[in-house]
Amino acid sequence: MTTAPLSLEHIIRPSSIRQGKAPVLFMLHGYGSNEEDLYSFADELPHEYCIISVRAPYTLQPFGYAWYAIHFDNEQGKWSDDQQAIESRDKIVSFIEEACNTYQLDQ
Repeated sequence: MTTAPLSLEHIIRPSSIRQGKAPVLFMLHGYGSNEEDLYSFADELPHEYCIISVRAPYTLQPFGYAWYAIHFDNEQGKWSDDQQAIESRDKIVSFIEEACNTYQLDQ
C-alpha cells in the first residue's frame, strides 16, 4: 500500500485483511518525537489492524515534532499553547476521517 498525501504526514502498515474494511489503529507520538517512534511497535500488533502512525504538525529543533508548544519560563513556570492544542485536536479528528476514507478503513 502506498502512503497517500494526506493532511498530516504519516506512515502506514496495511492490514492483512484483503476484503472489506479493515480495522485501524492510529498512533500519536509524544512531545519531541516523530511518527517513527511508536511505529517500531507495529509488528507486535495484530496484523488484521492497519497501523497508521501520525506526525505532529509543529516542528521542534533539531529533529522532533509536537502537537502543541510547551513553554518553560522562570516567571510563569511551565505552560502549554492551548490554541495549538485545540488546532491539533481538530487536525487529528479530520485526519482520522480522511485516512479512513482514503484507505477504505473501518471507522
